[in-house]
This record gives sequence, C-alpha cells and structure tokens, in this order.
Amino acid sequence: MSAPRYLLVGAASELSLRPLAVELRSRGLSVSVVDLAVQELGPADLPPGDGPLVMITSQHLGLTGQAYDTYYAIHTNVATPPALKVAVGADLLVYVPHDLGDPVLHGEMPLLSLLDLYVAPDDSTWWATAHVPTVVAGWVASAGAERFPAPQEVLHRGVLFVSAVKWIMSRGGGPFLVDALRHTLAHGLAVKLPDWPGVEGLEDALRGAGAVVVDRQAPAAALIAQAPLVVSTASGSIIAEAALAGHRPVCVAPTGGERELTGDVAEFDVITCSDEEFPEAVGRAGRVRPGSGSFDTDLFLTAVRDRLEALARD
Repeated sequence: MSAPRYLLVGAASELSLRPLAVELRSRGLSVSVVDLAVQELGPADLPPGDGPLVMITSQHLGLTGQAYDTYYAIHTNVATPPALKVAVGADLLVYVPHDLGDPVLHGEMPLLSLLDLYVAPDDSTWWATAHVPTVVAGWVASAGAERFPAPQEVLHRGVLFVSAVKWIMSRGGGPFLVDALRHTLAHGLAVKLPDWPGVEGLEDALRGAGAVVVDRQAPAAALIAQAPLVVSTASGSIIAEAALAGHRPVCVAPTGGERELTGDVAEFDVITCSDEEFPEAVGRAGRVRPGSGSFDTDLFLTAVRDRLEALARD
C-alpha cells in the first residue's frame, strides 16, 4: 500500500490540527490543511500522491453549515464530516476533537458510528468504543509543542487566552474588554485571541492598551506548556487543556460574566475570580503538577494504518 495522504479539515479556531500537520510533514508525509472558515473544500485541496486519502476532522460531528453559521453569526463553508468524506472520496474518516471540555457532545453519540476512527484526547469518552474504533493518543494541539518558540512575554509573565468572543463582542467589543480586564492586563500577560472572524478589533484595543498580542495561529498547547501562568476569560477547552498540562489556571471573567462564563469548572483544579480579585489569585495559580505529555503521533499513525488495513480486508 502506498503511503497515506492526509487531509486535515476544520473551521477557524476549531481547526486544532495544525500542529499535527507540522508533525506529519516532518515525517515526509503528504498533507493538506483546509480552513472551512476561509475557503470551500475542493479537489484542488487534496494532498498529492496516489496513496489512500485519510480525512481528519476536528469539527463537531452534527453541525451543518447553516446551523453553524447561524449560531456563530459568521459565514463559513462548514459541512458535516461524513458529507465532506463523500465529497472528496476519502478512504478513511478520522475524528480528532478540537474541544477538550466536550470532545463529543451528547447529541453526537449516534453519529460516532459514521466515523472510521476516533482519536480521543483522554479516557473521559471511554464509552465511544461501543460506537467506533477508538484510540487515546492525547491532546492533538500538543503535537510538537516542545519545539514551538514561545514569545518572551509568555515565558516570563504567562498568557491570557481571550475566550467567549461572541459574548465579549455583544458587550461592546475591544473597549469593553480592556476596561473589564484592566487589573488582569496590568500583570503584563501576553494575550492570545482565537483564530476567529471579526476579532481584529479586540486585538487593536488590546495593543492600544499596551498588551503584547500573540499570533492567533500560535498553538495554544505550546504556549501553555511554556508559560508560568495560564489565564482564560471563560471556562472551556483552554481551562481543561491547562489542567491537563499540569497548571492550576485562573478563570477571570470580564465584568458582568462572573456567572455566565465561569460555569463547568468544578471538575478541574482552577481558580475563578473577578478582575478585581486577579492580583491576589495569581499567587495561588501556576504549574502545580507534572503534565500529561504531548500527542502520541506514532500511536496515531499506527491506528490509521491498522484501520486502513482492516477496511481493505472487509
């Protein structure tokens, strides 16, 4: 069998597969990455070669383009992964979640059987094996994290991840964010926003307030792995990722979001606080335990090969 070709697909900040693409290319494999928030997936996007086509998606499984765009109030080219598999003629459909907090939504459980392989970040979705061949390979965004050169501000002060962008924009955008997090920003943290349409105004406001803004496509896992302090403006995947990496992170809600944005953190060792409480909270946060390690690319490639061989025998 010729070497497989890898087509990695996702949308905007939910395209968490770029670090994996770097790892695969470093091994001489044929790889293409398509951001459905930027372009439509077409024949010209397929990786070159004549080997079997492996399509890897980080999208939630049940969101069609119309539902996705309506919910987020943006325009994308999102389609369900099974539909994209058919459209490009992929031989294997692999799901590698972008969301550590909710890798598989409750309503997506019946859709797992449409996959050929599920690469889970941890054991929390152990029940998936009843629906689809499953392997636990770790958090995909951590692939090759140790080789990413983090900015000095991240290394020395830490990093603030701006989450819940839709909520922040609804409250006034950049001016609101800067005012609502003035104590947090005064700590000198580098700031990273998600790679999401329409966040340019937030970045401009943060730079205007003197913050160092990190490239939106910088891998969050690499920043978390090297930062002494991890802060997020909402509960969710960043908090889960930081905890997995050995941090006790801080979830600091902008003014007015104390209840709405800090829910669902009880399962993690995390400090929740208001912006005014942040200077005191910092002293209790930081790296407190060994991390879980990076994504196991070798295990991933072995699982892909085994599934291709199994399907070829069927």
